Amino acid sequence: MANELGEKPAPVHRAQRVDGVAKKCVVQSVTLRDVLGLRCREIAELQAVPEGTVKERIHEARRRLRERLTIAGAPVGGKAA
Repeated sequence: MANELGEKPAPVHRAQRVDGVAKKCVVQSVTLRDVLGLRCREIAELQAVPEGTVKERIHEARRRLRERLTIAGAPVGGKAA
């Protein structure tokens, strides 16, 4: 389908779509857990995936965040002041 200017959008490969969906699921999992306080079991039911998948998504997202904060020089871990 062309846009208003008659240009066709660049094709999106299946792998890119899958990767985008996966990232959205990770963001959703972390938001439901850390912002809204849902349990992993509840998130798994909402996303129709095993509870272990939710736990892995949250663990990996936190690990990546910790890594990025460390690179940026921000204090990571420990107790809040």
